[in-house]
Amino acid sequence: MKTFHLTIALPAMLLLGLTTAAFAQPTELDRKVREALQAAGRLPEVRMHFEKQMVMNSVWNDDGSVIVAMQLFQEEKFREGFGVSDEQHEKIWDARSKAYGVLINDPSIKQIQEELGELMAEGGDSFQENATEEMRQRLFDLSIAETEIGHQILQETMANAVNEILTPDQIQKIKEFQISAMSEIMVPSPRMFEVLDLSDAQKKQLDAIKKEMAPEFEKYIDKRLDANTKWNDKVREALGKSLDGVTDDEVRTRIAKNAEENVQRANPALQREKKEIEEIGKKFVDKLKIRMFDVLTDEQWKRMVDLIDNPPDYVKAYLKRLKDRRAESAKSDVWQPGPNSWRPGDPIPEGYRQQRREGRFPRVNQSE
Repeated sequence: MKTFHLTIALPAMLLLGLTTAAFAQPTELDRKVREALQAAGRLPEVRMHFEKQMVMNSVWNDDGSVIVAMQLFQEEKFREGFGVSDEQHEKIWDARSKAYGVLINDPSIKQIQEELGELMAEGGDSFQENATEEMRQRLFDLSIAETEIGHQILQETMANAVNEILTPDQIQKIKEFQISAMSEIMVPSPRMFEVLDLSDAQKKQLDAIKKEMAPEFEKYIDKRLDANTKWNDKVREALGKSLDGVTDDEVRTRIAKNAEENVQRANPALQREKKEIEEIGKKFVDKLKIRMFDVLTDEQWKRMVDLIDNPPDYVKAYLKRLKDRRAESAKSDVWQPGPNSWRPGDPIPEGYRQQRREGRFPRVNQSE
């Protein structure tokens, strides 16, 4: 079973505002649970737990091909590049709707929703005044459990559906795209290198690297999400009720941007913390890349470099668009925090390229 990182709506996750309500509006129970978690100061914890789970999964347990498909097939040029027919495109989006149906009808999710309803009913309309500490903790635990179960259900359901819809050649092209776009990926997943025809021994070596470096990555994600939460709290405080009643998108964007700039000017310590975290992330990514690159044979290395240096035209256009967008955003130097907020660098550290050209890198036994 392939697993992947897929951002689509989950029932209790709608109440957290973590995903887009693409299929249904939050229920009254969702609203009450969200308000109770927020009042108890536990909503940020649940949000951070979910974001951390999504990021960890996308890096360590995901080959990424399915989420790439879901994100990029909305663009006709990518559908053409990957050879995806209109019929396949329609089936993929239909599968997403069906995946939501599988989730909301899952017995485990139903059981959690029922227990949440009973818990909220026990606390009554004035849940915050009536709830015991035990009830508050149970509310938190149930919310965490639902995010985890819901995420796993959607992973498995969508993996089965998309892998049936796409051909092996299309999956291959998507994986090649991941290599070509490595400069724009937050952290490269060890599984993306399977497109280079790894041996079983090499796959085991990458798994070992992943296992060894996972705790270091987890600490980095904790730091990043903690900083994100502090930033978002300050921005919300700065906004206050300034967006209430404002319906014009352009005006809302301007108000939000001004609030972010004010927060940035007023919090130099948070800015320093952000830069320190970015440096930690960059060092980690470079270390991870180099260790994974060392596993590749010369032939695999050359193929990877060619995919990065000579991508198809539609990929070049996509990468240029991302770089232009990032350059425009950098003009204001306003921090946009989030698990996917990343300042990419070179896909391959230049010093390492030189070492490979000169044959100076740790050789590994590919036949172990």
